[in-house]
Amino acid sequence: RRIYHRFTMSSIKDILRQHHIYYRHVKIVASSLIIGIKNSTLQQEFDQYLPDDLFDRDHYHHSRRQSHHHH
Repeated sequence: RRIYHRFTMSSIKDILRQHHIYYRHVKIVASSLIIGIKNSTLQQEFDQYLPDDLFDRDHYHHSRRQSHHHH
């Protein structure tokens, strides 16, 4: 899935945890986010459940506003 370049690894992992995604590994390759899930059943659920635009520019700014709100 596409990812906005300003997301950091820690913010990506925080978002995944908030969505109860139990990943094995996370990496960014050529502006695409690659998330390794523990098994293929979970991978299918994850692909259906998580919105494609979760890591786009709008979500980046939204999550930044929310994190500033909590401090």
